[in-house]
Amino acid sequence: MKEGVKIKLHCFEYGRGQQDELNKYCEEVNYYKRLSQWKSISLTMPYIVKSRENPLLLENLLKG
Repeated sequence: MKEGVKIKLHCFEYGRGQQDELNKYCEEVNYYKRLSQWKSISLTMPYIVKSRENPLLLENLLKG
């Protein structure tokens, strides 16, 4: 952060818990839960994308 770069990280949890190490490098770290396998089934969207559909993520990204 010495160079004036501010990082706002958005990531998904995979059962490993939050990583305190990231707080050293990021101004803000946001964690989101992935949808369960059954809720992620879609005929129009790949599982890897659908499982990360999260309204809170979208809201936080729009805040800037």
